[in-house]
Amino acid sequence: MSSPHPRKLDESDYTRIAELLVRGRAQGLSVARIFFDHLDGPDPLLASIRTFYRINAQLFPALERRRRPATPVRGVPIVTADRPGQVLCWDITWLPGSFVTKGFHLYTVLDLYSRKVVGWTVQHRQEKTIATRLIEQVIADQELNGHSVDVVHTDNGKVMTSHMMKAMLDERGVQLSLIRPNVSNDNPFEESSHRTIKHHRYALETYDDIQHAQKVIGRIIDEYNNRDRHSGLNGYTPSEVYSGTWRDILEHRREKETVYYATHPHRRPRKSVYKPPPKTVGINNGKPLAPEPTSA
Repeated sequence: MSSPHPRKLDESDYTRIAELLVRGRAQGLSVARIFFDHLDGPDPLLASIRTFYRINAQLFPALERRRRPATPVRGVPIVTADRPGQVLCWDITWLPGSFVTKGFHLYTVLDLYSRKVVGWTVQHRQEKTIATRLIEQVIADQELNGHSVDVVHTDNGKVMTSHMMKAMLDERGVQLSLIRPNVSNDNPFEESSHRTIKHHRYALETYDDIQHAQKVIGRIIDEYNNRDRHSGLNGYTPSEVYSGTWRDILEHRREKETVYYATHPHRRPRKSVYKPPPKTVGINNGKPLAPEPTSA
């Protein structure tokens, strides 16, 4: 009779992981959220995140995802952040109302480096005064937190490019960066956050009134900022990256990893799989700019 493979997961550990996944999925949590909640908690590490994904695939067969067509590059805006508060991205998205109410507009402001939603409001309409006041308040909040805003990156609609907005940014010495017309990939982190918010486990198909929308969206953003782990941040929350507390969390993860591989040395990878968040975050970095037009 052949002996089990040295890397094979113990049946008891498999069962405990499956229980975590079933319980977490019943709450609407992602596999990454379930794994990092376990990793950052007090219990010994059961397995790697890849094992969690493998067991999840066995328990919950994944649906095939459609690939998006690539966007042609032309006149590409390029922005980069290597610290919190340096670059703010913002946009407006639609929230459906009930039969009585037509719907509402959700304004969100995202810190590019940490992906943290640092400002938001739900309004009945898109309006330049509302937008300008929101961005101005967020910039002031960043300054209070010891951060200096260099760039505000956004859509090129009338609300975003109003004289009022430009004058406010000029007064504060902040550069305005605009996406290309009809190219949502030029503001991908905002687009991604809006998808997450609108399809979050707490999101609703419709909102009865603006107070109802504000209450639900506030709960979602709190969860998004403070508890949902982000794969693009190597499993940290936006608030952890924004505040710098990820350093203590990384130390905890590596200590826990060391204990795990002391028990299972045959599973040890060449280097730790737990990393800091990315040092820099950019939009369209590394993409070639469109060539300058030549005169005839």
